[in-house]
Amino acid sequence: MGHPSSYRQKESNDIDTKPAKLKGILSGCYYFICPPIYWKLYFLNETMNTTTPQIFSTEEWYRNNQRRFNQSDISRAEWFRVCQQSKQLAKEKRLLTDTVQEDVTKKIADRAKQIFDCQKDLEKTLEQLTTEIKKLHSEKKRLENTLNEVQMSLIVGQESLDLRDQRISSDLVHDRVQDELHREIEIVQTYKDLTKMILAELENQIR
Repeated sequence: MGHPSSYRQKESNDIDTKPAKLKGILSGCYYFICPPIYWKLYFLNETMNTTTPQIFSTEEWYRNNQRRFNQSDISRAEWFRVCQQSKQLAKEKRLLTDTVQEDVTKKIADRAKQIFDCQKDLEKTLEQLTTEIKKLHSEKKRLENTLNEVQMSLIVGQESLDLRDQRISSDLVHDRVQDELHREIEIVQTYKDLTKMILAELENQIR
């Protein structure tokens, strides 16, 4: 703990420095509230140095406006020219588009007609093929029946020959009937082979 006399000395020093601090604060406030004289001179000089706007005569005003009018006429003429060119170009492109579209539409219609005709031809051909296949199946069945009948004829002819060969004594003779039986069997066998060939070819056509 310090001595009481030291506190008194410190308080007296603070009291002595307070007027100086207060004086500095007041001086700063005065500086901002009442600026120095050179600030006044600066603003006065700037005011005096302000340039006076240029004043034109009536003739110059007319010339300037005429120049602007001429420039406006040129710009308007250029705009009109560009508009006309744009309209002409749009018209040409529209005509070209219509022509191309008409040509493409005609080609598509022709192609569609060709496809429709091809479809009709295919349907007609398919119908004819279906009919032909039915006829082939019917013919195949008829040939199979014929082949069975031919086979039966061969069996009958061969049995007849076998029975004639089984005759005894004077009945065992080689006569005209036996020759005709042999000839008949040969003809029937040839017809059977031919029928088999036709039937095989018919089956290939059906496949």
